[in-house]
Amino acid sequence: MPNFCAAHSCTRKSTQSDLAFFRFPWDPARCQKWVENCRRADLEDKTPDQLSKHYRLCAKHFETSNSEEREELKEICHSYWTDRHDAFEILVDLLQALVLCLNGINSDTNIRWNNYITGRAFVLYGAVTDFDFIVTIVVLKNVLSFTRVFGKNVQGQTSDAFFAASSLTTVLHSLNEVMENIEVYHEFWFEEATNLATKLDIQMKFPGKFHWAQQGNLESQLTSESYYKETLSVPTVEHIIQELEDVFSEQHLKALKCLSLVPLVMGQLKFNTSEEHHADMYRSDLPNPDTLSAELHCWRIKWKHRGKDIELPSTIYEALHLPDIKFFPNVYALLKVLCILPVMKVEIECYENG
Repeated sequence: MPNFCAAHSCTRKSTQSDLAFFRFPWDPARCQKWVENCRRADLEDKTPDQLSKHYRLCAKHFETSNSEEREELKEICHSYWTDRHDAFEILVDLLQALVLCLNGINSDTNIRWNNYITGRAFVLYGAVTDFDFIVTIVVLKNVLSFTRVFGKNVQGQTSDAFFAASSLTTVLHSLNEVMENIEVYHEFWFEEATNLATKLDIQMKFPGKFHWAQQGNLESQLTSESYYKETLSVPTVEHIIQELEDVFSEQHLKALKCLSLVPLVMGQLKFNTSEEHHADMYRSDLPNPDTLSAELHCWRIKWKHRGKDIELPSTIYEALHLPDIKFFPNVYALLKVLCILPVMKVEIECYENG
């Protein structure tokens, strides 16, 4: 028996192929909004669980219940959200609104889109409503949550990048802990993916590789959950751990720790720094390497005993343009080298980007 739209006087059925239907949300506050928009007094005493299981809204009425998400989707599309460290989190949060938008382009007869746009919307709609896509973005969202703060800091302000270098060990420890307990973590991730698919009324159709693997593992009774664990979750965590170790080598971390040369970072460390050890690999770039230790001592003293009205330079750029920087030739050379670190950003607006 087909499900009808729960909205008052709406006779649309969920069997109509040209119109998307959406389950009621689990969140009580959002669910209450949907009930109000339905104008159905008989639904007010039902729980979010009951509504989600037995009632749906067609795309036409779903749109009025999700105006906030729709506006958020419009706003985010004008930004460089795909470059952000929380891109997958944004995608998961706004996927429902995106599905509605794409479906609207295909089914709304009030607006005449050209064939190119409707064709692209149709293809994209099919891609984002594929369960394979759903479980992938959910796993990526959760795995990358362990690196998000580190990634943002390493491309942030100078002091953020310096302290990020010291936090990599903690990040790797967390990811290795995930790897050791991947059964538990994947169970939660897969449940989140299936709940999201249910919320969007997406059928869990698995790729052909799963069925082939299932036929070849009759004795092991391969399940969809274990399939995605082995083909998605495990390789993803392993890849991210390996990439972090490859990109942020010991030399790279030493270079980042040289950012303590920047006076503001030096001040945050109470002027108790040891750049000599980290800067050793740059000795061949220094004009007077034999005087490096003495020069760094003078550099620290200069800023530690500065006048009360003198602010500590907070960036490499500010330090390089100090009027008396020529009296610190080794420091000047090191700062110029640090300017070309791959993680350093010049544009302020890119600090949020990945």
